[in-house]
Amino acid sequence: QRAGNIVITTPKLTLADDATIDGRSNFQGSGGGEINIKVQTLTMTGKTGIFGDTANSGPGGNISIVADTISLSGESVIASLTTGTGRGGNVTITVTGATLFLYDSATITTDTTAEGTAGNITLKVNDLVIAEESRITSDPQGNNAYVQKRLGQAKLANQLGAQSNGEFTGGGK
Repeated sequence: QRAGNIVITTPKLTLADDATIDGRSNFQGSGGGEINIKVQTLTMTGKTGIFGDTANSGPGGNISIVADTISLSGESVIASLTTGTGRGGNVTITVTGATLFLYDSATITTDTTAEGTAGNITLKVNDLVIAEESRITSDPQGNNAYVQKRLGQAKLANQLGAQSNGEFTGGGK
């Protein structure tokens, strides 16, 4: 069994002030639900999240987002984690128009904190801006995983002169 799938198609999607889209699974043997979002503009701010996590032996749910522009800030998170033996889900983000912005501790991750293998992150973007302690991580804690980046002439920029501690990391043996 898996958590139910979530499909969202809308011109504009805004998550603010602790809002979440949640396909997580916490039941033994069940997996996270698939999350598919197709929008023109995705804006996330204020500790918001899109989650496909698993906490057991089932697989995490895959997250697929296609948008013209995406902006994450204020500790927003897109994650398909595993905290059990199940494999984490994959995160695929395609920005068809402008830029993928990550500011103010925003995170895209497929980390694992247990025996399960972390999922993959695939970014298909023209411009990528990571600033103000934001990060993209796939930390397998010793298991095989990777971050795959497909950046057409990507520009990693620090906008407005802010001090950046952005990370773009992947793991694996």
